[in-house]
Amino acid sequence: MLFLDLVESEYGPILVGVDRSSGAHVFCQQGWCQSESDVRGVSYAPYIHAMFGLIGQMPVRSVLMIGCGGGTLATMLARDGRHVTVVDINPAVFDVAKRYFALDRTVRCCTGDGLAWLIQSNCVFDCIIIDAFDGWRIPEHLSSPAFFSLAKGRLTPSGVIMMNVLEEQEGCGAADAIAANMVEAGMKVRLLEEGLASDRNVIVLGGDVQNPSETHPAHCPGEGKRAAGTRPRRNAISELSSSEPLLVTTASSRPSLTRSQQAIRAMPISQAGQRV
Repeated sequence: MLFLDLVESEYGPILVGVDRSSGAHVFCQQGWCQSESDVRGVSYAPYIHAMFGLIGQMPVRSVLMIGCGGGTLATMLARDGRHVTVVDINPAVFDVAKRYFALDRTVRCCTGDGLAWLIQSNCVFDCIIIDAFDGWRIPEHLSSPAFFSLAKGRLTPSGVIMMNVLEEQEGCGAADAIAANMVEAGMKVRLLEEGLASDRNVIVLGGDVQNPSETHPAHCPGEGKRAAGTRPRRNAISELSSSEPLLVTTASSRPSLTRSQQAIRAMPISQAGQRV
């Protein structure tokens, strides 16, 4: 791993690295990998491709994203012809995303807290994506029933909310708790999860959730065998919210963390800028 940059910010340092074997660019903050992409900004993360594929099946033209990281999903959606607005509380992430992750120039970048931005905005969107973390946890004010009620009011009639939830171990209940808050806010809900025992992403969908057909990942140069894969989670929340399961098939399995992600997680901040 070659570390390219250490960017100091009000919300902690941002590490940018490159995997010397694959050329993947990695964005890491607070010890967690938040983005991994090729030099064009196309993500290597399966959950990003799952979200991209789901949105491709919906009548989505306008997207609000709360949480930027490297901005890979924003870039992929913008290049697919959608109008994308990204809100992040840390202004430094936008500079990093543009410099190292080819953030598309058409993406509208707004600095601010996601909840505060929604309160002051009267814009409506076809899709609102929440992919914001404090460490590995989602801030409580961005996952409460009150927040989802507010976000629901910023959706078009057929709009959908998508939230990325990281579960460190099977059965930890983080995604189920967020799904319950969406239900309390009056939304239909479905959950899709990676079939992994630990360090897996769960996508929680709320709103006008239909039954998308099988999704296929966008091209991941150098990672052809590692494709997006999620499956429906069957639980009390999904059964309460919908009578038919959402179908998204798994193309292939993957390690819980890629080599570059493992290297970032293991590397002390003081070693940024050195080869390992």
